Amino acid sequence: MSSSGQPPAQSYDEDYSAAFIRFKDQLETLGARVIDFPWLDAEILENIPYSSPEPIHDVQNSDGSILMRVNAQAVTSYANQLETRHWSAVRDFADVLENQDDRDYLLRRYPELFDQVASLIPVGIRLEAENRRRLQQGHFEKALNDYQIDFMMVLPLGAHVGERAGALVRTLPVQRMYFDMPNALAWPMLTLPIGHGATGVPKQLPVTAAFWGRRFSEPLLVQAAIDFQTHYSEYHTKAPPDPDFAAPVAFHLWTLDEIPWQYSADPLVIAEGRRKKS
Repeated sequence: MSSSGQPPAQSYDEDYSAAFIRFKDQLETLGARVIDFPWLDAEILENIPYSSPEPIHDVQNSDGSILMRVNAQAVTSYANQLETRHWSAVRDFADVLENQDDRDYLLRRYPELFDQVASLIPVGIRLEAENRRRLQQGHFEKALNDYQIDFMMVLPLGAHVGERAGALVRTLPVQRMYFDMPNALAWPMLTLPIGHGATGVPKQLPVTAAFWGRRFSEPLLVQAAIDFQTHYSEYHTKAPPDPDFAAPVAFHLWTLDEIPWQYSADPLVIAEGRRKKS
C-alpha cells in the first residue's frame, strides 16, 4: 500500500513493477499513446467533495442528541441500503438461525441503529450528497480532458495488502477489492491479467492491471482489452497447475427429502420445522 504522498508506482513489488512497465510498452507497440499525467490528489479534500470523510450532516434523535455524523458517501449509501432492506433482511435471516453464535454475530453487525439513522436523513441532505458526487465527477473528468485522456491504465492491486490508514479504518477488515473511487465516480473499470508474479507466494500467480474510463466508456475499455489479449494471449490463457488433492472420503449424499429441517438453507423450511417440533 502506498504511503501518503508517495506515487503508487514506487510501492510496486519488483515483479509487479516489471509487468506494469512491460504492459505500457506493449500498448505503445499496438499504437496507443501512453502518457503520465498528474491526475488529481485525493488527499486534497477540495478535489473530493463526495468522498471526503468530513461529515455534512448530524443525524439527531428526537431528544436532540446526535445519533451519527455522516459524510456524503454515507448519506447516499445508507439511503440505498434502507430502501433495499440491506440491514433488516439480514436480521430477519438471523432470527431463524439455529446457531445462536451466528445469530448474535449478525445482529451485532447489522443493528437497527443503521435503519434508524438512514430514515432520519432529510431529502435535502440526500440531494446535497448527490450534488457533491456530480461535482466530484466533474473535477476528475476535467483532469482527463485537460490532458486529452481517453481512459487510464492502472495497477489496482499489489502483492500485499496493508492496513488502511487512520484510527477508524484500522478496525475494518483488510480487503483486496477495497477501492471506492470508481464507484464514487460511477466510472467503469475493466481488469485483465498482464503477467505473473511470485511475490510472497510459492507459485506464480496472475498480475492484473485495469483500464479505467469515464462514464459510458465501457465499449472503449472492452475493445482495448480485446485488442491487447488478441496480440498478447499468453497471460489470460495460462492455467495454473492442478492442485494435489487427497483422495475423497466416501460419504452419503442426502436427497432433498432426506435433509433434516434444521440443516436446510431455506428459512421457511426451518421455520416450518420449528413449528411442527413445538
